[in-house]
Amino acid sequence: MSVIKWLWRLLLIAIMLIGVFAGGLYYGITQPLMLNEPMIYEVKPGYTTTRIGSQMEARGWIYHSLLMRVASRLNPQWVSKVGEYEITPQMNVLDVLAKFDSGDAIHYKVTLLEGHTTREFMDTLTKKGNIKMTLSGLSNIEISRKLNLPYPNSEGLFFADTYQYYKGDTDVAILRRSHKKLMDVLEGVWKEKDSNSP
Repeated sequence: MSVIKWLWRLLLIAIMLIGVFAGGLYYGITQPLMLNEPMIYEVKPGYTTTRIGSQMEARGWIYHSLLMRVASRLNPQWVSKVGEYEITPQMNVLDVLAKFDSGDAIHYKVTLLEGHTTREFMDTLTKKGNIKMTLSGLSNIEISRKLNLPYPNSEGLFFADTYQYYKGDTDVAILRRSHKKLMDVLEGVWKEKDSNSP
């Protein structure tokens, strides 16, 4: 048999192997994850697509971590954003990466009750267990300074309401939103009063 025939056969085998490999990748990327029920996955700061793929393979959600890397190359502008995400059985690898890129993470709720003190608000935030507490142990005056509030004491400067947050959000972020809401509500009340004045 001539060398040319051997080269043609080798080329044909190589093409077939590439086709099988590409078909396997396509199947792995487009088929639903190997889940029986919804699961929670947390993307932490510094997580790469390689790390996410390795963790999903270790959990048995995908059959090889390479799938995640290949899928990310198909849409290189996707960036996994930090947060906790619900992953459902009907999702495939592309769906997962799109969800991580969207930032559509699980949000939680915390209710600051009317009539409670700043200390009680802080206790409520602490009890949630997934809020990063940076103001613990500070006095009302120190809390006011840390939040850059326009008053020396933080007591009475937060609006009692239910606030949404993501795991890892800080007490500072939640209390700043609460203070801003109070200021907005008060401003609205004053404007309405002014417009009703003779």
